[in-house]
Amino acid sequence: MATVYIVTHGDYSDYSILAAFSTREMAERFVAAYNQGESYYDKADIEEYELDCPPDNWVTYTVWFNEAGDVTYLSRSVSACSCAPIGPRFAYSYRDREAAQLVIEERVDDEQRAIKAAHEKWAAIKAAVPWNADKALELLTKARRE
Repeated sequence: MATVYIVTHGDYSDYSILAAFSTREMAERFVAAYNQGESYYDKADIEEYELDCPPDNWVTYTVWFNEAGDVTYLSRSVSACSCAPIGPRFAYSYRDREAAQLVIEERVDDEQRAIKAAHEKWAAIKAAVPWNADKALELLTKARRE
């Protein structure tokens, strides 16, 4: 699968695409040229996307779990922008800012399969790591790098 490197700039309503490249090297050269003399807040960034991502990877379910393993939130999104693996993460929900929640994303075509697969990951993480968001985040980040 081919990768495209998109150079972007700005945030929210100011977000825009400046250029697209077939190699990271060309994108980095463009960013270096663009960022010369620009303010700190106006720097260009590189986003990486897979071209012709297969349909199996278009639908992503995001499943939020509390410490007890209850699904506290579930969402579905469709995007053909990335086939990169998705790793679990700890986050704080705007619904409950006091309790960390484990967020697991699954690329599957069915809500029940997503919940089942995410719950299996939740159980493995819960068995391996005490419910400590900071420690789990450290372990998950390390695992993603390896």
